[in-house]
Amino acid sequence: MAAEQADFGAHLGNRLGTGGLSEEDMMHIATAMKNAGADIIDVSTGQTVASQAPVYGRMWQTPFADRIRNEVGIATIAVGNVYEQTT
Repeated sequence: MAAEQADFGAHLGNRLGTGGLSEEDMMHIATAMKNAGADIIDVSTGQTVASQAPVYGRMWQTPFADRIRNEVGIATIAVGNVYEQTT
C-alpha cells in the first residue's frame, strides 16, 4: 500500500465492507489497513449476507465507522442512508 501511495502522491483510502465479519474482525482488518499505510477507511456494513438482519434506518452504519475512527485512530467515511432528517 505504501508503494501505491508514493506512486500516486496523495492520500490513500480503502473501502472496508464488513458484511459477514464480526466486529472484532472488522477492527483487526482496519488496524492492518492503517499499519499498511491507509490514510482513510470507507466503512460499509451489512446486508451483504442473507443470514444477517441488520437494524436498518437513518445513519445505521455510522457506529461502525465511529468505532474504527476512535479505536484504530484513522479517519473514516460513513455510508448508508446518511442524510439530514427534516420534519
